[in-house]
Amino acid sequence: MTDASATAFDETTTVPAGDRTLDVERGYGVVAATAGDAAFTVVNTHLESASESVRGAQADELAAALAALDGPTVLLGDLNDGPAFGGGAYETLAADLTDAWDAARPDADGFTCCRATTLDGPGSMDERLDHVLVDGFAATDARLVGADAESRLTATVDGDARELWPSDHAGVVATLRSTAGGETAADSRPNETDTGGGTAGTATAPERRRPERSRRRTGRRTAPEPGLAGSGRRTGRRPARTSRRVRSTRTVPTRRRRGTGRSAPSPASRLRRTPRGSAPSRPPSAS
Repeated sequence: MTDASATAFDETTTVPAGDRTLDVERGYGVVAATAGDAAFTVVNTHLESASESVRGAQADELAAALAALDGPTVLLGDLNDGPAFGGGAYETLAADLTDAWDAARPDADGFTCCRATTLDGPGSMDERLDHVLVDGFAATDARLVGADAESRLTATVDGDARELWPSDHAGVVATLRSTAGGETAADSRPNETDTGGGTAGTATAPERRRPERSRRRTGRRTAPEPGLAGSGRRTGRRPARTSRRVRSTRTVPTRRRRGTGRSAPSPASRLRRTPRGSAPSRPPSAS
């Protein structure tokens, strides 16, 4: 791993907190990494869960940043969206990237969400929200971690021993083969990334460049294909739906980050700016 930094999304949600409001900032981190002879860029993100419109705007912003990168790319993250929902953030980001799970396990559900937020109950694992999306790699294998009973941990709570899940999400581990040769494993764990032992941030693209991609996003989301809505993408997946469930019934307003009076930087320059202390903090997920 070499250069690393992080960028906050312009679009955020604002939630009430007593007599105040709280801005929920999210963003993405990027690192330039190598594994064997393969040089590539790793991007990690966690998109908004409470607002579909904010989540879509964040996906558009991230797609524009990805379009500014050269060379093989691995996008890891909890997108709070998936192929079964039809359109939205997942479709925006998967337009120019390959879903490693679909490529390696096309007949498996791969559900990653969600256990009970208390981590002591089974919950309902019926959504695929956590993804490994790649460009410049072929996915040769994919598996879930933290999804079976053997993954539970024993913890003492108020003097009683209890078995808890490590997270309310399962993680996705994909084995990738670089199209330029070599093989590496990308591990997308709940709310974090661990690629070759590194930590995500934002970085300039690796110096090793490959030919320009034949197609790139324009930043606009693509509407679902006719006939897909309401039927789901594959047998065993949930039917498409127009919005994610929100656990809170309160209205969640949105707010765009205040401008500075200066023109907005290009996606490429955003990736190269000096980190502002540390990566954006991650508030508790509303799954």
